[in-house]
Amino acid sequence: MGKNGEHVCPMVSVNFKLKQETPMLIKILKRTEMVLLFAVCIISIAVTAADTFGVLDVLKTTWIVDFNKLILLLLACIGLAIIANSFRLRSRFETLDEKAGLILSEIKHQGVRCFANSAELENYIAAKIRLAKKQICDLSWKVNISNEFALSRRVKSHKEYEEALSRVSGDIVVKEIFIFNDRRRWDKMKRRIEEKKSGYSCRYYDDCAMPRIQFIIIDDEVIFFAISKESPLCAVENPQLVKMLQAYFDETWERAVRLKDGPDVDSERIATLETELKNRWSASSMTVRNGGGTKREGGSTSWWRWFG
Repeated sequence: MGKNGEHVCPMVSVNFKLKQETPMLIKILKRTEMVLLFAVCIISIAVTAADTFGVLDVLKTTWIVDFNKLILLLLACIGLAIIANSFRLRSRFETLDEKAGLILSEIKHQGVRCFANSAELENYIAAKIRLAKKQICDLSWKVNISNEFALSRRVKSHKEYEEALSRVSGDIVVKEIFIFNDRRRWDKMKRRIEEKKSGYSCRYYDDCAMPRIQFIIIDDEVIFFAISKESPLCAVENPQLVKMLQAYFDETWERAVRLKDGPDVDSERIATLETELKNRWSASSMTVRNGGGTKREGGSTSWWRWFG
């Protein structure tokens, strides 16, 4: 809670001190600008009033005044005021840049990093996986896989991710929980099984309609995948958040159905599940014949061909 009772998120709260006082140079420039403009206004008003009431003609005959030089002086004052104003604004912008830098630095220090797209996120995950020392806990169960998955940049980044995960699975503990609502997840699981990495384990849940947040914990960092088009892609280094989500993952892991625990593979269960998924997806798919091949209505390949 904040001082006034407001809720403050410890993960992203920005705690920094900025100088409240205005720098001396800005103060001097501001005062110079005000004096010059004030002098120009007073002299201009006085000359205008004198000319209006006919006093200016009298002054021309009695005072030794060169009004052309006076006009040049006023223009010079205006020019100096403009120069002082430009320097003041420049100094102010530099101060704002410094403050923005402090804010960004503090946010980075707090451990929040956002990504522009899924490919950028996946490249980051791959780099973190290669540096992992303890364990990796991955939830692969998001309801809908991103439309970006077929883009060339995403294909490349996903390959990097797959290779990194395969490389470390023999050295550290890797746990992955699946929901096979997409054939690509089944393919992914089969590839992991075929690699026969002793550090890799996986379990699964049956599909359900409940929205699910997808994340991966790599050592002491949690990385979130978007669960909708509006949700951000981000990575967070925060001990409290990691500890909370690690407890959630561990509980979820204990309740999931085992497919592979280290070197032990439940081949019988995998074969039974494969048959069940074939039947389920085949029954829910409306298929049409297309040149001797079976296709799902709408143009996508039938589930049968992915298990054939």
